[in-house]
Amino acid sequence: MKKKHKDTNKHPILVLKTFVLLLFVFSSLYLIYNIYHLEKFNQRYIARIQDVYSYTRRFGSYYNNTPEEYKAENHYKTNNVSLIVNTASKVKTLSSGIAKLRSQLNRLTNNNIWTIAVFENPADYAHFDPIRPEYLTQFDKYGENSVMHRIVQREGLDNTYQSFYGCNIKLTESYVETGSHTQIRTLYYPIYNNKHLDALVAIDIKNNILTKCLQHYNANYLTVLNSNKKGNIYNIEELLPCSKLNPINIGVNLFSILKMVFLPALILSFLSSYFKSCLIKKSMLFSVII
Repeated sequence: MKKKHKDTNKHPILVLKTFVLLLFVFSSLYLIYNIYHLEKFNQRYIARIQDVYSYTRRFGSYYNNTPEEYKAENHYKTNNVSLIVNTASKVKTLSSGIAKLRSQLNRLTNNNIWTIAVFENPADYAHFDPIRPEYLTQFDKYGENSVMHRIVQREGLDNTYQSFYGCNIKLTESYVETGSHTQIRTLYYPIYNNKHLDALVAIDIKNNILTKCLQHYNANYLTVLNSNKKGNIYNIEELLPCSKLNPINIGVNLFSILKMVFLPALILSFLSSYFKSCLIKKSMLFSVII
């Protein structure tokens, strides 16, 4: 009887020891798994941003080969793309091209494209997808040698046609847009012809693109990657291509790892103890019969 009581007292300790061992093993393996996927996600995300740049650059060729037609001063709308003509003149019909560009960029950014705008130089007309008050209030300032040129100079995009390998496109730092109070990053792409700035493409991207991509990746691969800058046991910090500020930070949090493996380790420790006790009982019963 005393021996049985002693074994009963040992049972919770054995379960606890098994649980701690399994928790350590599972968390170590799951951490390694997440670190592997952290590197993989980072490579995919950088490649995705490069694809966003690539599609944006292709729009320059579309712009140069698009025919012009005369438009009176007015507000025109084709599907979701608005054309604002300030001065009656010949304008490029870019609506279908902008719509296709949005479709491709939304696919790459999980539908995080906020606005696509194409400003002419001088500002006789401009295209907006969609049109928003935040852009309309600034539109009249996008004239020759004005705001458009200051943006190009500020972002280091002047005379990019002279560079073979430099960034002829620029992703700004994260900022909160006045009026909409939405946190965005703007992608600027100037279109030059014969050393003249013909147009400026401005693409506003919602700043939660990284979070959404991480959520989608975690759901597909059962990982716990995050974009928090603090509290991670392992992380990667890297500037996006053609960007000088606001590096992305992707990491793995130890608490998230433990949270994911806690229940499996607990269940397996109890199952292990249960099957072990069953084997002991069968062994004892077999010895008694013999």
